[in-house]
Amino acid sequence: LRRFHCSSGIWESMPLPPPPPIFARASIYIKDMDLDTKHGLMLLATREIGSFSLDGEKYMSGGLLLYDCLQKKSEMLQVPQGLPSNDITAVAVDKGIAWVGGRGYIAVLDIQSRKVLRIAYISASTINQIKLSPAHAWVAISCANGDYNADHAGKARTGVYCFDRSAIEPADNRN
Repeated sequence: LRRFHCSSGIWESMPLPPPPPIFARASIYIKDMDLDTKHGLMLLATREIGSFSLDGEKYMSGGLLLYDCLQKKSEMLQVPQGLPSNDITAVAVDKGIAWVGGRGYIAVLDIQSRKVLRIAYISASTINQIKLSPAHAWVAISCANGDYNADHAGKARTGVYCFDRSAIEPADNRN
């Protein structure tokens, strides 16, 4: 990992800590990432390759990996920390609030407290992307059954959905 210093015009190497034991498995991959520049955190949506479960809570690996770029420490958030599933496919962050998507859900969490604020269950096979604007969360979902059994593809229509952030996030975090 390297970062560029605009003031000096040079690149600096940033040593990463040893990866969490969860990444010792070859079946884990990073599906999405975003940065919380206010708190110096990199958020990585991770999931497990090659294992399908109707019950995402049974995934032993995957989750939301938080890497503190300042402290050079990492922490994995999973079901025991309040996420509805360890199978995470999308993440977006703005002003300390993260929107996390997976198979059939979107969770909104306060990054500093590591607290899940809201969970919305969606009849979809996966959340593909989440993009945040100041007023809205744009969520692309897929209900195609290409990689999944048709019984698990979901009933929502594949497309991009718009959520009003002010109706979902706490008012004190939107400043």
